[in-house]
Amino acid sequence: MGLITASEATETNTFGCTNVFTRTWTAHDGCGNSTNRSQTITVIDTTAPAVTTEQGADAVIECPAEPSFSAPTFMDACAGPVTPSEVTVTNTSGCSNLITRTWTANDGCGNSTNRSQTITVVVCTTPPVITYTNTSSGTWTLNWSGPCFRLQTNSLSVGITTNWSDWFDYPGGTNPPVTVTIDPAIPCVFYRLVWP
Repeated sequence: MGLITASEATETNTFGCTNVFTRTWTAHDGCGNSTNRSQTITVIDTTAPAVTTEQGADAVIECPAEPSFSAPTFMDACAGPVTPSEVTVTNTSGCSNLITRTWTANDGCGNSTNRSQTITVVVCTTPPVITYTNTSSGTWTLNWSGPCFRLQTNSLSVGITTNWSDWFDYPGGTNPPVTVTIDPAIPCVFYRLVWP
């Protein structure tokens, strides 16, 4: 009777994202008799990919500059480097476009990590250049540069107001040039451009 060195064999079975490792040790006494024992270790993946490089910072730019996004990078402990999917969504708020790009890294085992970067594109930050033409027929034609501005007046067909807080959007006053009628019988009529 003495110490016997067992032989060993390892078997790996994969079920989806689960790996099952079984190691079996078998001891032979040289006389046709043997004894074996097995140990099974199941490896599962519940850890989402990690961000190794962060996405670019949120930014505000002025049109016509084009937004430039910087994608993050992801590393998964089991799958290694992960190429993310990306989705870009644009929302309009006044004269600004909010463009958000989201990157999602999925390790194929139901674990995911995402990062987003938002770039706001502002259309109107430069003051408009205003021109007008005074005609002999009692009209003015107003023109201005830059989008998003709209023309307002303190007098419409409802009559004049002396309250400076009462301003009205002039009909068609968002598409220059705009022609307005000047009535000499109604003094103190003012016009202004507002944004947004």
